[in-house]
Amino acid sequence: MKIIASLPNFKGDSKVDPRVDSKADARVDSWLAWPDSCLLPSDRPLYIPDFDSRFFAIPALALKSGRLGKGIAPKFALRYFSEYSGALIILPQCSISDLRDAILPGSPQLCFDNAVVIGETIAMKPDMGKYPADEALNLLAAGVPDSFCIEIHHAPASPAHAESPLPAEEFLHGKPDTRSAAETLAAASTRNTIKTGDFILSPLEGVDPIPLAEGMEIRISLDVDTSARILLRTRFK
Repeated sequence: MKIIASLPNFKGDSKVDPRVDSKADARVDSWLAWPDSCLLPSDRPLYIPDFDSRFFAIPALALKSGRLGKGIAPKFALRYFSEYSGALIILPQCSISDLRDAILPGSPQLCFDNAVVIGETIAMKPDMGKYPADEALNLLAAGVPDSFCIEIHHAPASPAHAESPLPAEEFLHGKPDTRSAAETLAAASTRNTIKTGDFILSPLEGVDPIPLAEGMEIRISLDVDTSARILLRTRFK
């Protein structure tokens, strides 16, 4: 099993690269593949690595492949997905800064253990593969919600309450980028066989990278109602 994600370059993005003052128009997307050793299951704590001074989390839509394929056209891409969930892509700040002028992300700097968190998966509609090609990009028809809720819980003030549930201090809402997911699968399949069980990750639209800190907890849930189902929960230590 492998994990493939579309990654923005964040060139000129002051939220990720402190050396720049404002966002630039040059923002190039590429894709990166991780082995399954980089996957951290939901509800497991993530110990922030020490090889960088700061890390960010990018909330993403995770789509699981349910079939084998290669050389997949974008218009047929969603026919290969069978399950979906929420995910977090963990990125080190310095590596992004160093790669800012290289235009594309590089796997040696971004590939490390626990770099990706994927939540509990939910089955998509089984007749997805029967849809006409012009409708195959419609995630809503496949049962995927049009919005996800990201809750950010910060560390408690008292160390004595470090293991108690953290109150939500910030709510973000991100929308799945259907076209990005389809294009990422198509691009990756030109040189790599997509196998059953592979994951395609696409960053949620409308959500900036989240700076990580010890004691923080991030949850991703279905953005449907107040009793939304939690797909992913990760506490950072």
